[in-house]
Amino acid sequence: MADASTASTSYEDPRMPLLPSYSSDVQAVAPDIPEKIRNVRPGNYLHISRTESIEGTYVIDPLWEPRVPAYMLQTPEGCGHRDNLALRSEGSWVKADVWIRPGSAAPLAGVVKTKQRTSIKLSGSDIEAHLHANPNDLFFLQCDATSHLVVYLPQNYKGLLVAKSTRGSVRYSQGVAARLTVLSEVRGTHQCLIGPDSNSSRGAVNVQSSELHLSSNGYITVAFIDDGLPLRVPSIVPLLLCSIVLWVLYRKMFST
Repeated sequence: MADASTASTSYEDPRMPLLPSYSSDVQAVAPDIPEKIRNVRPGNYLHISRTESIEGTYVIDPLWEPRVPAYMLQTPEGCGHRDNLALRSEGSWVKADVWIRPGSAAPLAGVVKTKQRTSIKLSGSDIEAHLHANPNDLFFLQCDATSHLVVYLPQNYKGLLVAKSTRGSVRYSQGVAARLTVLSEVRGTHQCLIGPDSNSSRGAVNVQSSELHLSSNGYITVAFIDDGLPLRVPSIVPLLLCSIVLWVLYRKMFST
């Protein structure tokens, strides 16, 4: 995957024009705004669907309701619910650095809504998602990958996890494993609780918590952002190449 520094949400990217889902100005420079996102426009109801890869840094203000015609906020599928952020790549990868910051676009033109859980959906061949959110900023993250999937959670994450790998495995970083309570594991589907008290109290997570729903044909890795890069599953391609070379040499030796 490409480096995350090449964000695709700025004006300079011709593939990403200013959409009604973006606010009309960048965030005000304040001590609590990380340097990395000070020049990223906060937005809401952003839906991107491409046949090529998608990569970028996205600041989502779930409280902000842009003042645009209603038809511009309808989903392409025509369903009633619109996600706060939806990224879909048909046949390529998705790499998203997502910052949930309620109120970051509130002073700008638009309507401020009641606080609610932020809905994020990512779909692609390979997915790498980095989530940044405060403990009280709940979110629902759904990721569907045809190959491999890696999710980095906020260090303070507390919530539910449902992860299903069809032909791979589900792996957790050391930090996540220390806060993980496995409720069930059936046919590649893991249902778990993640939280600081998950090993001592199952009541630590309730229906008002965040949720992760992860699905992949390959491996799934869940880690905290501060855990660093987890070890990836070794690629099978080099092993196959070695096997082919050895087989060719073997045939040559016994055919002469």
